[in-house]
Amino acid sequence: VDFILIISIIILYHRFLAMSYDMDFLKIRGINANLLYTYFLILTSLTVVISVKAIGIILILALFTIPPLIAEKFTKHFYQMMIFSFFLAFAFMVSGIVISYFYDLSPTPVIVIIATIALFLSLFKRQ
Repeated sequence: VDFILIISIIILYHRFLAMSYDMDFLKIRGINANLLYTYFLILTSLTVVISVKAIGIILILALFTIPPLIAEKFTKHFYQMMIFSFFLAFAFMVSGIVISYFYDLSPTPVIVIIATIALFLSLFKRQ
């Protein structure tokens, strides 16, 4: 599923971007917007379902929402936001796992707390 997701994003990036702003624009260009939207929802659903089985719903919700919110404040382009979000999520996970290892804590709440602290700190950044 991850491979399909990455390939889909690479191939359909501009269409996904257009879809996120204006579905009518895709229809005018002759692209089946409903099919593209359905495919996007299927990819998102599969990613969530597989991730929930692996790491839990709380962590999934935190990692799907907090890194993009932070990245949005520091980037100007959608592709930059996607890349920066990935690195933020990776940094939150690694730091959470390291801290939980040294202090004998459960990693999921530590990762969520680190991400939440980073979100609050990002609120001080001016637009």
